[in-house]
Amino acid sequence: MKNQNQNVSRLHLALFSSLLLSLCAPTFGDEQKSAGELNNLAQRYSSKGDALNAQRHFQQALDLAADENCSWCSEARSTLTRLLSDKLVNAINSQNYAQIRTFTSSTIADSTLQRLGLDMYAGYLSAESHFHGAFTLQSANVLNHADGVVSSEVFVNSSNTQMPYRIEMSYTDTFPQKITRIRIRAHVTDSPDTVVSDVPAVMAELSAYIDSLASKDVFSGTVLVAKDNKVLLEKAVGMASKRFKAPININTRFNLGSMNKMFTSVAILQQVEAGKLKLSDKLVDVMPLEEPGAELAQVQIQHLLSHTSGVGSLSCPMGELTTTADRNDCLAKLAKIGSNFPAGTQYRYSSDGMFILGLVLEQLTGLSYYDVVQQNVFNKAAMPDTASLDLQFPVENAAIGYSFHGQQNQWRNNLFIHDKRGGPAGGGYSTVKDLFHFAQALMNHELLSQAMTKLAMTPKKEFGASNYGFGFILWDRNGKPVVGHNGSFPGVSSQMEMHLSSGHTLVVLSNHSFGADPVLAKAHQLLGL
Repeated sequence: MKNQNQNVSRLHLALFSSLLLSLCAPTFGDEQKSAGELNNLAQRYSSKGDALNAQRHFQQALDLAADENCSWCSEARSTLTRLLSDKLVNAINSQNYAQIRTFTSSTIADSTLQRLGLDMYAGYLSAESHFHGAFTLQSANVLNHADGVVSSEVFVNSSNTQMPYRIEMSYTDTFPQKITRIRIRAHVTDSPDTVVSDVPAVMAELSAYIDSLASKDVFSGTVLVAKDNKVLLEKAVGMASKRFKAPININTRFNLGSMNKMFTSVAILQQVEAGKLKLSDKLVDVMPLEEPGAELAQVQIQHLLSHTSGVGSLSCPMGELTTTADRNDCLAKLAKIGSNFPAGTQYRYSSDGMFILGLVLEQLTGLSYYDVVQQNVFNKAAMPDTASLDLQFPVENAAIGYSFHGQQNQWRNNLFIHDKRGGPAGGGYSTVKDLFHFAQALMNHELLSQAMTKLAMTPKKEFGASNYGFGFILWDRNGKPVVGHNGSFPGVSSQMEMHLSSGHTLVVLSNHSFGADPVLAKAHQLLGL
């Protein structure tokens, strides 16, 4: 019996080795073929629906033609991109967690899964699948390929949102190709010459679109659209609590995600204008840090504001009334924090950097971070319903966030995966009305001077931040500037946009993952923004 088991094991090993060779090694005789012949063979496999062999032969052809003047390489790479896009779309359209997880395991790059986790990534794609219902693939285009990675854009139509979407997809330039990045965002054709003559009709169309999303349980939240100081639309749909069937109203408070970063940055810039701080001050000269590292010694306040500090991860347990439970312990950790790159040389979004600015505010004022932003930002901007709510206690009229859990095939709230309270980097609560007041206070220079407001809303290209100022994301739509911030987390989808040329302000808050995106896209489309 022992020998028989050994023989079976050897047979299994032989079969596995044979399969591995069939996937990774050239087909017999392929090494004798030219690049053009391999490309023709790949095209035949593709037309027969044999994606795996098509991918292998396309890659062999492209590798062999790397140093040649190749007339067909662009088309071959586009077809290869289309094959990967088909796999992604088929997985999402399956509406089946097991199938999506299999796709994730076999097609997403190991480096991505090591960073995020297989179950988390499969859960993300499953949530996208539920949100969209189905994708219809329109086109797949290669943007560039360098350093072993191909960057592409894939255009699809979303069934549930009735909106075109653009998928940014990157994958390895080797066989078997593995996807390293997926980013899915609503994409509408820019209409810079749109003239809105009947504003009520346009707002009615946007309102009807929001209702259609709500009827499919895609969008749940509040929306505010304004032009200059006039509110054009206020809308509330969905449930603040699915368990208790508590409806959302226009004054319901929503988790803002990273939108808190605007408040933190404004509070820091107020300290600069008060003469208590300089943008060029080094962190080590502001905070009482013992034996800070050489990299940290070069970090300036303006680097932290623009996500160009390079600081690594900082883990400090949250306090009951302050940003951290043990300030001395947190400062000791900060002194030894790692560095991702030299300060002021490149941009990398950093919630840890914003958390550090919260510590700076507490150091300068002697107050808790929460008291600083309450007194200096929320009170001054007439934002009575904005705060970092402590979710341990009953809070009135606050929406619970929900993301779709594919494995369980039902909605899951985010109370057990989110911090109990927000802080300098995110997680506060607000309403669309309060955020409109915040936008007005900024543009009327009630929080910062005109010069400081302009500085905050200017990209810090000198540090490598081409689309970020001091606490504000900077967009360009049709050559016109847009300033604001978004927030994203399971069960959190929020965004505020100030369109500086037209005077429009858009605020969308949702307690469904991905919810704000199609609403904003539709508003852009209808208003020509």
